[in-house]
Amino acid sequence: LQTVDGGFIGVGGSNLWATKPIVIRLDTAGNLLWAKEGGGSEGYNTVLPTADGNYMIASYRYPWGSTSGWRCDSRLTKISPEGNVLWEKLYGVNFTGKSLCFSGITRGNFGGYRIVVHLFTSIFDSISHTVVLQLDESGNILNNQVFNSLQKPGMVFTDIQRMASGYAISGYLQNDIGIVLAKMDEA
Repeated sequence: LQTVDGGFIGVGGSNLWATKPIVIRLDTAGNLLWAKEGGGSEGYNTVLPTADGNYMIASYRYPWGSTSGWRCDSRLTKISPEGNVLWEKLYGVNFTGKSLCFSGITRGNFGGYRIVVHLFTSIFDSISHTVVLQLDESGNILNNQVFNSLQKPGMVFTDIQRMASGYAISGYLQNDIGIVLAKMDEA
């Protein structure tokens, strides 16, 4: 992601299994300014600039040791331009009794954020459902929209982009070859 000063910020995991989340900051020439590892055992999925000049990072992990099989925990981390953690919020099992797995994030048209989420009971579920969460600037859930009526078995949305009049969401079919595109309004 290109930063306001023309440099770049990127997120990911420190190895193939994303055992340590990492965020890096580069200058305009691609030179490393800093690199910081986060806590926990997930990889960072996506980074987004915030309205106040900081950055929001969305991530998820599958912690071992759960009696219900693998479950997904998701985290929002707000960092300063220097990479210092300003706050973190962990989202475990949600309002439906299923795990939340954050996938894509964008700024909301009226403030806050919209996050695409996979919902499932365990990693062994054959079908995961998609929810778009509306969050305020502090990461509190304000609203949710479940895509059951649009979704056929195996449809997974993974990214969201803000548009002038709503949002575009995209994804793939789990058991087939193909991509899925949808548009949702602001409501």
